[in-house]
Amino acid sequence: MQVRTPPEFYESTLKWARENTTLEDGQFIPWETFLEFNLSLGQTEEENKKVYAETKDWRITYRPERSGAQSKDVTALAGASHWQFTTYKSTLQQFLPFDMDKPMGQVRQLDKRMNDAVTAALTDVDAIILVIDASGWTPADEQVLQLLPRKARQVILALNKTDLLEQREKLLPLMADSMQRYPFQAIVPVSAEKGRQLDELLAEVRALLPEGMPLFDADQYTDRSARFIAAETIREKAYRLLGDELPYGIAVTIDRWEEEEGRAGIVATLIVERDAHKGIVIGKEGAKLREISRLARADIEQMLGKSVHLEVWVRVRKGWSDDPAALRNLGYG
Repeated sequence: MQVRTPPEFYESTLKWARENTTLEDGQFIPWETFLEFNLSLGQTEEENKKVYAETKDWRITYRPERSGAQSKDVTALAGASHWQFTTYKSTLQQFLPFDMDKPMGQVRQLDKRMNDAVTAALTDVDAIILVIDASGWTPADEQVLQLLPRKARQVILALNKTDLLEQREKLLPLMADSMQRYPFQAIVPVSAEKGRQLDELLAEVRALLPEGMPLFDADQYTDRSARFIAAETIREKAYRLLGDELPYGIAVTIDRWEEEEGRAGIVATLIVERDAHKGIVIGKEGAKLREISRLARADIEQMLGKSVHLEVWVRVRKGWSDDPAALRNLGYG
């Protein structure tokens, strides 16, 4: 039988499990749970019935050394492309062989390169803005915070989405807590959606910028090529329309670029990692892909100042985000 979860996400865990736990294979994930999760990935019910019948789950039972504070076994199930743990995360962290804040302890090459690029950039900038929700700190925010130099004096904290707060007085305790976490130069509550206090945020940034000769012409707003900006525009529209369905799972290539007086012709490809993702990007009867193309074309036309004929295709390239050669070809260093 095949295993439902891709092998790269559980091999190290199974190796550990064989040495330290009771490991069983079989049908352990209920059909309803399996279906609900995989439908969220864009797979059909018929596809799921076939996969569910032909594949299997893993069940790990860990029996820790008994003590007065901990006397129950810990069970984990692998299947339906995910793991289910039936105990507290704090308990699991004591013995599982991977970081609970990463999927099965794996760090994709894409994630590593993005983090490396951010860390390198932080050492050579005059101002840094860390943006979190005004509702409070999350584990993801804490991970970003760890990237910041501890002795930096150019970091501004922006507390965003203040328009969603029912009680604005909650901001004061959050600001005090934030200063305990890191010595921010300033903390500015803002609402990007409503445009509130953005001038105050920009004023704090300006105060950190040294005066000097201009590095670029006044009308030069980027040092990137039009092709690069077009690809990023297409990717940005895809992210906006797909929401959390495909987080960081999309790349864009420009396959053909032709310009003449008054018009341009562009052919681009959206690259995804799984067959199921292709269906999500295309949407019902191609509606999602058409909308991505329409919105991107409007922005590219404005950038180029001419009419644009844009074709966008979708192609599956499995494992591209963890393939060093593919990442280089796609412009990720």
